[in-house]
This record gives sequence, C-alpha cells and structure tokens, in this order.
Amino acid sequence: MTDKELKLFFKMTVFLYSIKIRKDSILAPPKSQKTGFLAGFF
Repeated sequence: MTDKELKLFFKMTVFLYSIKIRKDSILAPPKSQKTGFLAGFF
C-alpha cells in the first residue's frame, strides 16, 4: 500500500464508522431517522 492509498482507506473507514454511529444513536421512528440521516449528509 502506498501512502496515498493508506490515507484514502483511513478516510473511508472513518466515514463508514461515523455513519454506523449515527445510525446506532438515532433510535427513533423511521421518518425522523431518515431526516437525521439526510441531515448528517448535508
């Protein structure tokens, strides 16, 4: 792995992990969950 690939891999891992945390922390009805998920993206 090159330095560039390693950085990209790290970014992807952190990004996916943050989505997982966001999903786990929003234990609410589907409608507000979807809104919270979209709000996290923008």
